[in-house]
Amino acid sequence: MIYGIGTDIINSNRIKKIINKYNDRFINKFFGNDEIEISKTKFNKILFFSKRFAAKEAVWKAFSPIKFGCIKFRDVQVISDKRGKPKINISGETLKFIENIEKSINNKFHFHISLSDEPPHALAFVIIFLAPNK
Repeated sequence: MIYGIGTDIINSNRIKKIINKYNDRFINKFFGNDEIEISKTKFNKILFFSKRFAAKEAVWKAFSPIKFGCIKFRDVQVISDKRGKPKINISGETLKFIENIEKSINNKFHFHISLSDEPPHALAFVIIFLAPNK
């Protein structure tokens, strides 16, 4: 069963302006350590961060209407598996928040994500499925 769906589109020029203005302060506030490390290997860092920012927004939207500030963007990381398929890793306060919801509804969340870009735009689409706890 679907628990939530979220999508976000962003103009990467907006992220570029923010990174140029705040640099590491912005990156360290909104992106996790794994994402920051992976970004160092990317040719187009702006597009890389833009897609991940859109993904974080999409996750936040997928949890609507329970948005009580418990989704911390830095805790929501988008990394790729060996084949390049993006996946969502959640940690920190956000993980605790999600685990409490899972316990209260006696279900486990499974995240599916798709990222796309057509520069200067980046898009993320997230679906949260429920599976019974076992």
